[in-house]
Amino acid sequence: MKRHILLVVLLVGTLSLSGCGPRVSGFSENQLSQAMAQQQNQHERMAAALELGRRGGQQSAAILMQYVNDPNPDVQIKVMHALAVYMYDRKAAPAIEQQMFSPHESVARKAISCIKHLDYSSAVPDLKRLRDTSTMPGVVRAAQNAIVYFRRHG
Repeated sequence: MKRHILLVVLLVGTLSLSGCGPRVSGFSENQLSQAMAQQQNQHERMAAALELGRRGGQQSAAILMQYVNDPNPDVQIKVMHALAVYMYDRKAAPAIEQQMFSPHESVARKAISCIKHLDYSSAVPDLKRLRDTSTMPGVVRAAQNAIVYFRRHG
C-alpha cells in the first residue's frame, strides 16, 4: 500500500513539474517586451529574456539591451546569456563588460563568460583589473581564465 501511494505521489509530482514555469513561446515580441517589465514575475521575466534571445533580431536585441543593468541578478544573467549565447550580439559586449564589476558574483562571472564567448578582447584591461582587485575568488579565477583564453586565442 505504501509503495502504491509513493508511486502515485511521484507520478503526480513529475506531471505537475513538467508543466510548471511560465510559457512565453507563443508571445508576440510586444508581449515579451511587456513580460520583461520589472513589475512582472521574476520567472516570467527570465523566460521572456531567453525567448527573445532565441528569436533574435534587432527588435529583440533592443528590448534585451534595456535590461542588461536590471536590478534582479537572475534576470540580468538571463539577459546576458540571451544576448551573448543565443544571439551572439557583439554590439552588446561593452554593456556586458560593465557587468563584470557587479557586486553579485554570479552576475560578474556570467559577464566574464559572455565576454569570452563573444571573443571581446577589448575587455582584457578590465579583466586584469578584476583579477588584481576583486575580493570575490570566483571572479578572480574567471578573470584569470579569460585573460589566459585571450592570450592563447590572440
